[in-house]
Amino acid sequence: MLCNVNIWAFLVASIVSFGLGAIWYSPVIGFGKQWMALSGIDPIKMQVASTKDMVLRYLAQFATVLVTTFILARVIFMVGSNTWTQGAVLAFWVWVGFVAAISAGCLIWQKSSKKLFFINTGYTLVALVLSGIILAAWR
Repeated sequence: MLCNVNIWAFLVASIVSFGLGAIWYSPVIGFGKQWMALSGIDPIKMQVASTKDMVLRYLAQFATVLVTTFILARVIFMVGSNTWTQGAVLAFWVWVGFVAAISAGCLIWQKSSKKLFFINTGYTLVALVLSGIILAAWR
């Protein structure tokens, strides 16, 4: 236990969340092609990016997943969620209040694509709910 967080649940939830991102943003089976087009990312430049650059990006992304999962685990502990449904519901409300609402502000002011908003926040919703289920059920 690390700060009342089950380390194994934390690691599994983090890996599941990161793996979901790999699938979600995959150009083959996920939203990758749409995401790249809407984000202005050139797929050819992505393919020729250096291995070192991509490894650093993936490590940085995994670090953000670890932080998010750890904070969600702490919130689950603090409110006493200990069933998979409680974890899923709590994660949903965290998403509504902290991800969807903040991202909607960016959508309003930056006038970015609604499709991009739904791709990005959709991934975060699913990742948080899956993590919430794992963390609360495996407390």
